[in-house]
Amino acid sequence: MRICLAGWTGSGRHDSSSDIGWVEAATLSGSSDPTSEGRFTVGSRGRFIVLICAVRQLPASLTSLPTVTRLDLATLVRPEWHPEAGVSRDCAVFGYVIDHPDGAILVDTGVGQGNAFIDDAYRPQCTDLHDALATAGVTLRSVVTVVNSHLHFDHCGQNPLLYGTDVAFFVGRLEIEQVDRDPYYTDSTWALPPLHQRRLVDGDLEIAEGVTILSTPGHTAGHQSVLIDSDEGRIVIGAQVVWNTQEFIDEIATESNVDSEDLRI
Repeated sequence: MRICLAGWTGSGRHDSSSDIGWVEAATLSGSSDPTSEGRFTVGSRGRFIVLICAVRQLPASLTSLPTVTRLDLATLVRPEWHPEAGVSRDCAVFGYVIDHPDGAILVDTGVGQGNAFIDDAYRPQCTDLHDALATAGVTLRSVVTVVNSHLHFDHCGQNPLLYGTDVAFFVGRLEIEQVDRDPYYTDSTWALPPLHQRRLVDGDLEIAEGVTILSTPGHTAGHQSVLIDSDEGRIVIGAQVVWNTQEFIDEIATESNVDSEDLRI
């Protein structure tokens, strides 16, 4: 199976190998050669990595790949005590929007406003979600679904802009349990959707035609990624499934990307 990655290594160096390459836009549909289609935007740096890959067959797929656009949601400065501060103090925060025929699907919402500890420790420079979506030609009102890869503060911060609406939030059950259990895990006012909007996920789950949540524990126990499946090809939005591509090459997770000892394989 050939995998194409889009992004930068945690060290900020461009990386490639015979089976792992760096592309701006690519699809893979049973072929070993990705082709530039310009159909979606992929990450160019930071911790979010998009995988374009051949994966297991799923029951439903779209006729054509929808446009998937990366959203630049924030920049952070990692504090000195952060486990990745020795690699880089600067950090970009991304989300993704899928222009699905049934309505826009948003993957992660970035950093919120008004948390004194986060503001002091990470010095976030945030882009309002309305403005970020506008760069993709999408309005907040057109969002029908949000998938939070996990509930750390930099992935759910602008969730509240859609609280009190009919938008469904698909969140790992283990993430909700962790927020309820640990007051220091995240900002719970950002992370916890109203009960009527919560869709708790256990494992893999198809949420729309051609769109499936994939359970990818490691960074956190409830971390999840998103697969978009079509007759043209497949895209996986990996979210924070790894910190850098070397983890895929070596098949060894960094200390920063493993939630607990029992997840280390």
